[in-house]
Amino acid sequence: PFTYLWDDPNSQTTAIAGSLCPGPYSVTVEDANGCTTSGTGTVGSTIGILDQSIDAGFVLYPNPTTDVIWIEHSGANLEWNLIVYDFTGKVILTKTQITNASISISLGEMPSGIYMAKITSSNGLVSAHKIILE
Repeated sequence: PFTYLWDDPNSQTTAIAGSLCPGPYSVTVEDANGCTTSGTGTVGSTIGILDQSIDAGFVLYPNPTTDVIWIEHSGANLEWNLIVYDFTGKVILTKTQITNASISISLGEMPSGIYMAKITSSNGLVSAHKIILE
């Protein structure tokens, strides 16, 4: 059996810490013999992996893609912002004050993997989409 101690405000003692705010964290793990090891990581501000776009009206396609992905919105006269994150939470693309109903973005220079697109519209809705780049 192992014991865990996280340096979060709640000093969680489980293998996986939950409900963490963005920021750096470390964990110390101890086994039954008293041997310890530590690890660190950073919680980014991404909002999840599942698409959360039902009410926001944004569609991303094709997905998976090998390069270009299209983003479309059905609303008229809407300004929106786009941030694309890699799997570590690092921002790899930002576009602001978009007023077009559709745009295309090229991800072909990025390594294959899973990315997150966070779209924030001027009416306050936030839409999150998983992008798979092959």
